[in-house]
Amino acid sequence: MNKRDIVKGNLLLEFFSEEIPASMQLNSEIQLENLIIKSLTKRDIAFENHKTYSGPRHLSIIIKNIELEQKDQKIEKRGP
Repeated sequence: MNKRDIVKGNLLLEFFSEEIPASMQLNSEIQLENLIIKSLTKRDIAFENHKTYSGPRHLSIIIKNIELEQKDQKIEKRGP
């Protein structure tokens, strides 16, 4: 099996905390989703779809078919 054959996987990121009030759970899911998706997009890491979950003591996101390796980039920096 070639190394490039296995390039995607699933990611579960879960945070445990003290009690999260029910009125804050949906907003927390939206904030987590925005932060993670923005970060992945900025780094050019592709994924198929995602879903967030929350409960009284946890907040999580599942990302399906995320690339396991970041694409090669050419970065040119000029200094003094």
